[in-house]
This record gives sequence, C-alpha cells and structure tokens, in this order.
Amino acid sequence: MAAPSPARRAAAEILLAVEAREAWASELLRSRASGLSAADRALTSELVLGSLRRQGWLDHVLTPILARRGHNLLRLDAGLRMTLRLGLYQLIWLERIPAAVAVDQSVGLARALRLSSGAGLINAVLRAALRLPELRAGRELRAFPPDWKQAEFLARLSHPEWLLRRWRARWGDAAALEIAAYGDTAPALHLCVHPQLDSGEVQAELASERIETEPLWLRGALRVQSGDPTASDCFRRRRVWIQAAGSQFMAWLLLAAGAPAVSSQISAQALPWIADACAAPGGKAAILAAQNGPLLALELHPRRAANMRRRFPAAGWPGLHLAAADAARDWPAAAPFSRILLDAPCTGTGTLARNPELRWRLSASDPERLAVTQAALLGSSLRQAAPAARLLYSVCSLEGEEGEGVLERVLDTAPGWMPSPFETVLERMHAGGRILTTPAELRLVGPNLILLPGPESGGGFFAALLSRGV
Repeated sequence: MAAPSPARRAAAEILLAVEAREAWASELLRSRASGLSAADRALTSELVLGSLRRQGWLDHVLTPILARRGHNLLRLDAGLRMTLRLGLYQLIWLERIPAAVAVDQSVGLARALRLSSGAGLINAVLRAALRLPELRAGRELRAFPPDWKQAEFLARLSHPEWLLRRWRARWGDAAALEIAAYGDTAPALHLCVHPQLDSGEVQAELASERIETEPLWLRGALRVQSGDPTASDCFRRRRVWIQAAGSQFMAWLLLAAGAPAVSSQISAQALPWIADACAAPGGKAAILAAQNGPLLALELHPRRAANMRRRFPAAGWPGLHLAAADAARDWPAAAPFSRILLDAPCTGTGTLARNPELRWRLSASDPERLAVTQAALLGSSLRQAAPAARLLYSVCSLEGEEGEGVLERVLDTAPGWMPSPFETVLERMHAGGRILTTPAELRLVGPNLILLPGPESGGGFFAALLSRGV
C-alpha cells in the first residue's frame, strides 16, 4: 500500500474543510494547492470539484454497498465519507487512473488521515463497487433516457430533488435537464479583457505565453482552451481577469442603457457617478469604472472588499472608489447616481457548475429568505437614484422569488419605477459590436432578461432594467 499522493491528500483536506466549515472549494484550491506541482494542482482540482458535482450519484452507488455491511453513509466519520467519494469518483470518471491504484491510494489516504478501522472498509466498499456492471457504463447523463420518476436517473442528475422540481416547473423538462447537465460539468474558464484594450491583441499576448483562447459572443469575453492564464504576465498586469461572460454582460447592459440627460433637477456634477451596490468580487465594477468612471463601489464584507482592492488596485482603476458599507442602509453621501448596478447576494443557483458545493448547502426555503434581503437592497438603491436614472437589478439565480418576486415586492412601493424592456438595449449592443452573436442561453421573459447556465453564458443570471420618468 502506497502513501497517498500529495494531490489526494490535499483534495481530502479541502473537502473536509468544505463540509466541516462550509468553506468554498475554489478559495481553498487557490490557497492549499498553490505549493503543488502543476500536475498535482490539476488532479486536486479535478478530484475536489468533480466529486462535489457528482456527489449525488456517488452517494447513490455507495449507500446500498455500505448498507449491506451495516453502515449508513451519512453517519460515517466525515473523513471516511470523503475518502469513499474520492475513491469512487476515480473509479467511475478518471479512466487514466488504474482501478487498483485508485483503491490502493484510497486505503493509504484512510491510514494517513488516521481513520480508525477505515482502511479495511474502504478497501471492501471500493472493490465491491468495481464489481457493479454499470459502474463505468454510461457515465454521461445523456446515455440514459429521462425518467423523472426513476431514482437512478435523479441520482445521476446529482442535484437536490427539490431544486430539480423547481426547474422543471419553471423551465420545463428539457431545459431542466440541460441546466442540471451543465451543473455537473467542469465549465471552461472565461476571461474578461480590460475594456480599454483590443481583444485580438490580448489574445495574441496570451498565445505567446502558450494560453490559447477563443472569442465568445460578447466582445471582450474570451474562453480559455488550454493553458493557465493566472500564471501569465497578461493576468498579473490586470489586462485580463477571470469572469464569466454572463457576469460581464450585466455591466455592459447597464452601460448600454444610457444615462439621463442633464436637467434642472439633476446636478451635472453628480451625473457621471455610477454606483455598484454589492461590488465584490469586483469584475463588473472594474468594467464600469474603466469604461465610464467615476464609480462608487460598495461592499459589506471587509474581507471581500480587501480581496477586491488587491484584484483591482487604485493605480490601475483611478475612477473606482471602494467603500465598506451596507447598501441596504448605509450609503455614502455621493448620491444621486445616474446609473446603479445592484447584483444582489442570492442563492447562486445559476453558478452550480463553478460552485458545486452550494447545491448541497441550499434548502427550499432559501430563495424566499434571500428575497427579503434583496428587496431591502433594491428599495435602498432606488432611493439613491437621480431622476430618470437607470438601475440594473441582477442575481445569479434561476429562482422566481429572487427575480420577478423581488420586483413585485419593491415596485409596489416605489412610485414611478418600472421595468424597461431590453429589446432596445440589445439592439444598441448588437449595432455597436458589443454583442457579436446572440447566445443560445438568452431568454426575454416579459420586460426582463434571463441567461440560463451554459457554455456561452458561463452561469445563469436574471436581470431587470428599472427606470422612471422625470
């Protein structure tokens, strides 16, 4: 029995922290895997994110095998449970790793983690799994005809059943299947090119560092095909940063919506100011400040604000002014604003491919609970707006309570404010070359806009453009 590889040891430690402390896998991968070799970093990321995405199916396979041995998966020691999932993930999805190696490494990991009596159980369970005829057959969901009443099919979707029921009711069976299937895949990395730079030139710079990219449907958005952009000089100089195309799109929608004309009711000095009410991690604020400026960015959490300052230092974004404040009640005195972006904290059900652990933390009551916070933020933001201002409200959620439901709550008590249809804004973006092709994930639902999660959007978003007469 060999000692566990550094990648497997790191993966187990990260997964234990994710479960025990509700830490975020992506943050831990950046910190804890930084000292590993490139190959070990890649394997650690695959093991952590892959096993989280496929956890529903892994547990479905493990549960009966353990039950026959008198064990309940969810009552096992957390380290033992994580080690079993990691071992089974390798057996099912990582074909380059021989089965014997996956089992041996899992047993070694149990010993390294000092899991009492765990090594023998892990060896027995994983060898029993290897004898299942369907273990490696049909790893891809599309190999199985959809049968929403079949437990095996639902387990292969690897999402909580309450969430799948919601998506089916709102989007229909076919779309719900596509959303879940995308959530179970490793999404390609999207990059945002600094708005003042030429995308083609930046692509060439990245290519010179062996990072191949392709342009997406939104000018300035690139999809990484190979290479590690975070190790590039281009990334270090903030010429590009990691940001899903859908997230970039929210900032450009607000810019394309235009600003109110100066009138006797609006201070010309106040007009240039844009506000980003919930700014971290900062990608949208960086676009707005670089393209328009000046911009007041508010962030409630000091740690997230500090990370944002590191990502977008004042020297590179002189128009970006960051303040630690709660946009629901504590705005600095720079209002009124000509344009406001409110990308509110939400359930994040549009981001489950990038944040796979989130699906196992959410409960059915969370959309309604978070809608209360979102309504408070929206009401407060509207009160900071100049006459004839535009406000873009967005959430990276697919749940109606956090989209249309929040608008219904707030606009009933906000005289004059109403959603503006997006058609004119989209036409303007097409004509100006910002939108190169319409992504398949884009939907117009009434006056509002929805991006479903997919390879072009990089994640799901709801957006509403609010305005009022002067």
